[in-house]
Amino acid sequence: MIGALLTLALSGCDNAAETNKKSRSSGKDHLVEVVTAVQETAQYASQHTGILRARRIFRVYNQEAGRIKTLKWFEGDEVLKDDLLVSLDDELLRAQLGKAKAEVRRSQLALKRQRNLAKGKLASEEDLIQAETEVAVAKAEEQLLRIRLGYMRIHAPFSGVITERLAEPGDVKSENTHLMTLIDPQSLIVETRVSELILPMLKIGDQAEVRIDALGNKTYAGTIKRIHPGLEKGRRQGIVEISLSEIPEQARAGQLSKVTLKPKALERLMLPFATVRRDNQGEYVFRISDDLRAERIAIKSGVRLGDRIEILNGLKAGDQIVRRGFLNLRSGDQVRLTNPKTAQTK
Repeated sequence: MIGALLTLALSGCDNAAETNKKSRSSGKDHLVEVVTAVQETAQYASQHTGILRARRIFRVYNQEAGRIKTLKWFEGDEVLKDDLLVSLDDELLRAQLGKAKAEVRRSQLALKRQRNLAKGKLASEEDLIQAETEVAVAKAEEQLLRIRLGYMRIHAPFSGVITERLAEPGDVKSENTHLMTLIDPQSLIVETRVSELILPMLKIGDQAEVRIDALGNKTYAGTIKRIHPGLEKGRRQGIVEISLSEIPEQARAGQLSKVTLKPKALERLMLPFATVRRDNQGEYVFRISDDLRAERIAIKSGVRLGDRIEILNGLKAGDQIVRRGFLNLRSGDQVRLTNPKTAQTK
């Protein structure tokens, strides 16, 4: 009886071992389809939302306190370079300037008298120096008042359009008050925000296409004029400025635009997007070794171009990567290729 039980037990162990052996044997036949990682010349075109903004802006501030005497321009008015934008009441400063001129003449006469006295040795060197100093101080005071008087009239530094009128004639304003704003419509650029992943691909001079929503479906050619060096906190985006080869007549600062950036084509290591897997450890692919075993390889991907994705590191050109057959596939499994001689790159 005991011998029979022992025989059954040994037979059961043999059957379990045979089952495990078959299970391991079946793992060697894991079917997968592979593709080859290849270097491709690819151009990445990305779309972004942008805002039209004037690059040349003149905000008019008064450097002297006073009552506004002239301010004839309103929003939308076109002005020419050197047109008078704002003037302030300058009567008090003109009176002070007249007083300063008189003081210069008085000090110069006093200096002349001291010099004549010095020739006859009737004035000391100290008196002469004092008289010369008084002339210099009077002239400096006159020059200061001339400069302040010049601040009472503000002229347009360039031709443009008034976009803000923030004061009225008769208003008394303290110094450094914002009175109006002038922009140059020919300086309009499109400002857009771009992901930190795309910024390294962009260079000044790269081509772009711009469509201004308010002006229909027409697209305008543009180029990247400036790439800001920093990123916005929390958003990980950088600002890119695009200049337009043709500024539409109806273009206005603040209009919404659609921007298509077209950096130069570059050599990139590419794979089908379906080959890349993701879990809590990050991105990875299964690479097939020369002895037909699956290897889990951590990677870092770049931009996606349609159904293909750029691989930044972890792989090299020529690597065989699993595209189908992921179910129950583990690193170290022996595999059998369904397309050993026709591994596609696409």
